[in-house]
Amino acid sequence: MLVKPRKQGFYQILVGLCFFALGAFGFYWVHHSSSFALQDIEIDLPANPYISKKQVLILSGAPLGQNLFRLDLRRIERQLEAHPWVARAFVSRRLPDGLYIKITLEKPVAMVATPKGVYLVNQQGRLFAPALPLQMKDYPALAGVSSQEIAARSLDQRYRPLLKLLAYLRKHDQYLPCYANISQIKLLKEGFVLLTRDAILVRFQGLDFATLWRQYRYLDRIMAYLYDTKQYSRAKVIRFDYPKGRAAISFKEG
Repeated sequence: MLVKPRKQGFYQILVGLCFFALGAFGFYWVHHSSSFALQDIEIDLPANPYISKKQVLILSGAPLGQNLFRLDLRRIERQLEAHPWVARAFVSRRLPDGLYIKITLEKPVAMVATPKGVYLVNQQGRLFAPALPLQMKDYPALAGVSSQEIAARSLDQRYRPLLKLLAYLRKHDQYLPCYANISQIKLLKEGFVLLTRDAILVRFQGLDFATLWRQYRYLDRIMAYLYDTKQYSRAKVIRFDYPKGRAAISFKEG
């Protein structure tokens, strides 16, 4: 028997209302059921002296017993990332009753003296946290930072290739001078001057990463030559602000 168009339309509306009602009931049940009440929080945090798992738990603001689906995960991430040493927070649900929090810590590459004390600088150029006294021997000091940059707690973007180079050198110690031997870096408009802990000045020209990397590789060869020829202790200044592929070395008198 054929169904009349009016009846057919009525049945379609009725089926649609049933699905809507089931969906609404399911949504309400999921967001209010005790089956999804938060019972366990797993915190993935590297060992460090700056933030503890207890602090992460407090900063998350996630109360036990709260329904998992009523938690705003992005809000929890923002709360955790407000801590100066938290570079990134990742939060996810572990059904039926768990929450997983992964913390990525900041990785300093340099430090800057400010009127409010010495601050650590990350690879993005952000002055993110005060340096502890014991840390001040671990990172090169940046000089030539403007008062505007200090007030904004952020270095000019043109220095990011330099910070990227420092981050690379911190991970790889096969190039000379190694990261631990860099004492200070004076920022310039078109480059920078690096001072080693052995009091050798190195003038770099340019601020794009490819140029800096090429000059540092050249510096590595020069340093190795000075060591091999026993002239390292006499070296005073190495300059790369010359035509491409050239460098100048000056020595201490005597």
